[in-house]
Amino acid sequence: MDFRTRPPSAPRDCAPLRARALTLAPARALTFALALAVSVTAFGCSDDGGPNDPGSGACGHIEADGSRFVSHGKELARDDGAVATGELTVREGALLHMVEFHALDGDGDGDEVLLPGPTCDSNFLAWTLENSAIAQIEQEDGQKWAFNVRGIAQGQTTVTFRPMHEDHFHYETQSIHIVVTAP
Repeated sequence: MDFRTRPPSAPRDCAPLRARALTLAPARALTFALALAVSVTAFGCSDDGGPNDPGSGACGHIEADGSRFVSHGKELARDDGAVATGELTVREGALLHMVEFHALDGDGDGDEVLLPGPTCDSNFLAWTLENSAIAQIEQEDGQKWAFNVRGIAQGQTTVTFRPMHEDHFHYETQSIHIVVTAP
């Protein structure tokens, strides 16, 4: 028996099915529209200024309460949100290369906040250097969250960093010490 055709003993009246389908069509359309709206709102791709979801690396506010500064796998300085320890040390005329800024979530367990990736233009690292006659800070080429420290003259200075979202920030480091030693 071919199941694509109905047996002659089973007459088919499609009118009740058509009426039911027409009655359900608006309800299904409304359900679909609501599901689509919820999906776009919950999972849409936009920079709404909300907090940076740890693990997403998405553009947005960077909610940090501390930071660490690492060069070639070695932690050089840390800011726990209240006190900065360590220092960035470089010789006069030399370059401290590829110092990476790592934002910490501030709950004391040392977890890092995943910073936005290179395609996000609304987030970047800004800094204020106390004395550029002692040292200079240069953005590392192609690295949004890394920089170099150039030793200009022997002495000490400080720098503060701000992970920016467009024109504002929610966290600024304590003063990080820079020491420039003899060549």
